[in-house]
Formats: sequence, C-alpha cells, structure tokens
Amino acid sequence: MILWRNREITTMTYQTTSHVPAGNGALTGLFLTHLSGFFANLTKGMRAARLENDIRTQLEAMTDRELADIGIARFMIDDIAAKAAADA
Repeated sequence: MILWRNREITTMTYQTTSHVPAGNGALTGLFLTHLSGFFANLTKGMRAARLENDIRTQLEAMTDRELADIGIARFMIDDIAAKAAADA
C-alpha cells in the first residue's frame, strides 16, 4: 500500500501467515464433506435425467389414441416427463 504524507511516499507491507497443525483433520473432513455432497448431487441429477428419459420413451411409444385415453397430447410429453422427474 502506498501512503502519501507531506509529498513523500511511504510503502507499508503486511504479512499474514496461517498454520494448520499436522494431523488436523478439520480441512480434510471439510473437503470430504463437500466432495461427498458434490457426488450426491451428481448422482441425484443423473437419476432424474434417466427417469425423465425413461418416462419420455414410454410415452412416445404410445399411440395417439392411448395418450388421449389418459388425457395427454403428444406435445405435452416433454413437459410431463420433466415434471415427473423433478417431483420424484
């Protein structure tokens, strides 16, 4: 940092250090907690995507008459599959 005093330049430096004692598992535990949360969210997202794809495939395999019998139009399939996967 440079400070101006009476038209002279004074430079100040700051030094900070932090020390984590060897054997302290706090950082390792925190990292593993975040890592496990990341993989849990990833797995949840993959399951939802697979479910959405399965629902879409099953509905697209039905005839227009079968879809009409259950109150679904063909253009609604994507929205129905996305909502069903999100709600699961």
